Amino acid sequence: MTSAAAAAVVATIDVGKRPGDLALDAAKGLLYALDYVAGRVSVVSTTSNAVIGTIDVPEESIYLTLDAPGNRLFVAVGEATLGPGEMAVIDTRTNTIVGTTPLPGYPRRPVLDAAKGLLFVTQTDEENGPGTL
Repeated sequence: MTSAAAAAVVATIDVGKRPGDLALDAAKGLLYALDYVAGRVSVVSTTSNAVIGTIDVPEESIYLTLDAPGNRLFVAVGEATLGPGEMAVIDTRTNTIVGTTPLPGYPRRPVLDAAKGLLFVTQTDEENGPGTL
């Protein structure tokens, strides 16, 4: 972690071999860090700067999006072949996957419109055509 004000490293926290995407729940003081190789999300306390839990997710997980008020963490899961993917849904109160939704293409970064209850996901299938939303 770095201090935005001081532009200095203030903590180093081990969250796996290949950490990738992050999602922050500032109200709860939790940071979710995705290790896309291990298929794991580390739950980090931003108060203690320590990993306080882990969540197993499918391999090839690539992006995180948090709905803090709804206690949901969305995990975009893609295939190495750029084929169909899925969206896994984690209940952040129990840190367990509570559902998955198949996607027709390889997902990119999901964006949540919490007011409308919609999750937008761009997808691509490089072999068969254009990207979709």
